[in-house]
Amino acid sequence: MTAYSLQTGTRDILPLEVAQKLWIAERLQQVYQQWGYQRIITSTLEGLDTLMAGGAIDRATVLEVGDDVTNRLGLRPELTAPIARAAVTRMAGDTDPQRLYYAANVFRRRPTANMAARSSFIRAGSSYCTRRVIALMPKFCCCSRPASKAWGCVTGK
Repeated sequence: MTAYSLQTGTRDILPLEVAQKLWIAERLQQVYQQWGYQRIITSTLEGLDTLMAGGAIDRATVLEVGDDVTNRLGLRPELTAPIARAAVTRMAGDTDPQRLYYAANVFRRRPTANMAARSSFIRAGSSYCTRRVIALMPKFCCCSRPASKAWGCVTGK
């Protein structure tokens, strides 16, 4: 790797792709807000214990930051752990179901940084959540033919 090479997990986003990403992000934001979702922004850095808590993330995929053995930090490789942490630590007193959406960069141990967008229900029954997500899907048809070919929609647990 030369002195001018990008580091693992990073990439430059050039003007055309920036315009494409912004267009998609604006459409997503409009739909989420029309359906009563509130945006949440979490920290890019999380404690490794937080990132690993659910067992779904392989530590080898996390880009670690710092050298303090007692307080290891990592760049978030996905958005679920930071949202769960925020829900239990900062939103614990909220009793009503929360409709949250978030869009942020995620970092993985491969040569790209990716933008991810997700929605979550906090304190709502699973059948209610499933119905709401299914109802939202047709609203995202504005993104069914995005200029970028590297996009997708994933649903599941």
